[in-house]
Amino acid sequence: MTGVQTCALPICQLLSVMDRGSAVSAVELPSVTFETVELFPEPHDKASAMFSRLVLNPPFPVASEQLALVFVDVFLRKNGYIWEYGIEVGDWVAKLNSGAASENDLAAWMSATIKKA
Repeated sequence: MTGVQTCALPICQLLSVMDRGSAVSAVELPSVTFETVELFPEPHDKASAMFSRLVLNPPFPVASEQLALVFVDVFLRKNGYIWEYGIEVGDWVAKLNSGAASENDLAAWMSATIKKA
């Protein structure tokens, strides 16, 4: 052994080949400001920006859509909100990927599905 630790778990393989730049960009996007004005002022704006970036610029080689759900859910919960979504979120992933829906469309839907905890 050379002292290098390896991990045989699938999550370790996933994380070792992710596009860290895309992930960091998507996760930091909700906090972006311009001259002290938040570009994404409402929770649904922040969540839709993060979710759409993670879906459209997948930072992971597999399961990016599922991980986007986890990232956004954790982000909202940490900020005192709950996202009450169902299987229709899969339709939104398809709409985003096909260009049939915009980030603003997603934000409008999310505004009805995100509640204060």
